[in-house]
Amino acid sequence: MALTISTKTYNSDRVTPDAVTYVGPSNTLTTKDSIQLSRVYPKPVTGFLGVARPGAKIVRTVVTNATTGETRDAIVNLSGSIPVGIAPADLASMIADAVDLLQLEEAGTTKLFSTLDVTY
Repeated sequence: MALTISTKTYNSDRVTPDAVTYVGPSNTLTTKDSIQLSRVYPKPVTGFLGVARPGAKIVRTVVTNATTGETRDAIVNLSGSIPVGIAPADLASMIADAVDLLQLEEAGTTKLFSTLDVTY
């Protein structure tokens, strides 16, 4: 199965029991362009059903010095801790808020990723 994110199509590359790695059109032997979706199932304990831990990791090789062509991997991790029994509406609200927060970053309204600014 393929994923389309923005305008890029990512194809399944590696599958493990709790993670699938997809590679994008820029992925080569020396350049990374991947998305990994992962999960950790809840571990119930006495009196609590546990939490699910979904995750997504984006890795891209980027040029860090245009003069020398030096490259490094840029990584963005998204993770969650979702208690078993959460109401679907509560989960949907949290996901919508997370999307909105990332859109603020994309628009430049917040600058956590670009300048590490946490005050607004």
